[in-house]
Amino acid sequence: MDFIVAAANLYGQIYGITGSRNRADIQSILQGVKVPEFTPKSSVKIAVTDQELKEEHEERKEEDKEKLEMLKEKLAKLQLKDQSFRMHPQEFEK
Repeated sequence: MDFIVAAANLYGQIYGITGSRNRADIQSILQGVKVPEFTPKSSVKIAVTDQELKEEHEERKEEDKEKLEMLKEKLAKLQLKDQSFRMHPQEFEK
């Protein structure tokens, strides 16, 4: 829990969001979180042979290229409405 709180606060500081270390508040928020039950997708295919794996990899490679191009187009059109929303680099020691 300490690691998650520290990482969340660090990530928040990057975007200028003040964090919290109040464990009671954090735990009360977590009590309200509903995690859906995991159900594996029926469409996922696991390759049995190396040949099937190679073919699946080639298919996925083409799909990924198409998705990447769509994302690039969306990012090019995206404009921030609030120019004050900037990332602030944080310095810390490991």
